Amino acid sequence: MILNKHKEGSMDVPHGLIDQALGLTGDLPTYKKTLEHLIWMASMQGAKHYAWERAKKLDADPSGFWKGIAEDLTKAMNEKSGKN
Repeated sequence: MILNKHKEGSMDVPHGLIDQALGLTGDLPTYKKTLEHLIWMASMQGAKHYAWERAKKLDADPSGFWKGIAEDLTKAMNEKSGKN
């Protein structure tokens, strides 16, 4: 598996490889599956930052397919924490 170094010095698997491994291909079930995965990751202290950064990058994707995923992640995490 290919690893990239980030500015902060952390190792990271390229997003495309993660998407491919999860079977994420760009349809509505994929959006939901991706959101559920981001919620799961954002719930873990060690992956929280990655999940939020990934959601922001997906949200900014020029295809527009992921538009709103960062907001959906925020809503889901607020619901999990009791902030409505």
